[in-house]
Amino acid sequence: MIARLEFAWDVDPESWARSAERDPGDCWPELPMYLSACMGDLPMIDAAEATPRVRGGTKLPDQLDGRLRFEDFWAIEVEADAWVRARAEGASYAEPVPAPRGRARLDLAEHIAWELFHLPGVVDTDAVLAVHHPYRDLYRPGDRNRGSAPGIRWPCQPRADGPAPRYGASPRGW
Repeated sequence: MIARLEFAWDVDPESWARSAERDPGDCWPELPMYLSACMGDLPMIDAAEATPRVRGGTKLPDQLDGRLRFEDFWAIEVEADAWVRARAEGASYAEPVPAPRGRARLDLAEHIAWELFHLPGVVDTDAVLAVHHPYRDLYRPGDRNRGSAPGIRWPCQPRADGPAPRYGASPRGW
């Protein structure tokens, strides 16, 4: 099966810079590159042997008011049975979403968006994630448990001190 995932990020470069201990001017293109690099390293992507592919996104971000806004479009290919097995294992940066609300394709997209929202390089920022397809939701900083995030690792890489951390709450529907 192939799941399409389209979403938009909105983050204050100052918030990202404090979290990443980097210069705010580096937020673009560093944050989008970090998110893209991490997509293939998400525990569930690895466990399901899924193949994420970039389908497009923002070429030049909107930064007129000082915030960084950009879009990402992905296609994630995986065998449905492999996704169901990986989902049962529960490897995650965040608490897995509740039991699948529908088809495996929707569950895959929902879970991956929630994972990206809880990446170590995002969890301590004021980032807002708006998912546009295949479902609509808005994840805000208050939707996650920011106190238990591990340090940021550049680029995204597995933890050397054990399994991936679990933090956050399950996403809420519209």
